[in-house]
Amino acid sequence: MESALDRHVTLRQVLALLLVVAIVSLVFGIVLGGLVVTPDPTEPDDPPSPAVFSAQSHADEDRIVYTFTPDSEMLFPYRVSYVVSENGAEIQRIDERTENLSASEPLRVEIDDRVPDAEYTIEISIRDEHDRTVYDARIVVGPLSDQG
Repeated sequence: MESALDRHVTLRQVLALLLVVAIVSLVFGIVLGGLVVTPDPTEPDDPPSPAVFSAQSHADEDRIVYTFTPDSEMLFPYRVSYVVSENGAEIQRIDERTENLSASEPLRVEIDDRVPDAEYTIEISIRDEHDRTVYDARIVVGPLSDQG
């Protein structure tokens, strides 16, 4: 004859069954519900190494040309800010202008009507599309010397 305890499920068995059901449900939820963490394809990769800029100054009797050239042949946008001064007085200012630059298309800043006995200074900052400063400098071109 069966006892009443034999027909009833023990509390330990019920808890074990609930634990198995919970684990199986969690696995199905993760697999079917898309809860598996995957990389977001819209997140950008690490930015490429920044360009390296070189600068040249060419001074004639009547003008000065500053040239700023990135080391890349690919055309990229850069934010350019600069101030040109003549004997300490500002004569030209550009704030945050976007320029598309490459090695074959460098930035040129020209100063026409050069005063022979004046000193010219350009303070320039160039930032890339990842907001990194790729060039920052102060360049001085002194007065023409009298070689008479």
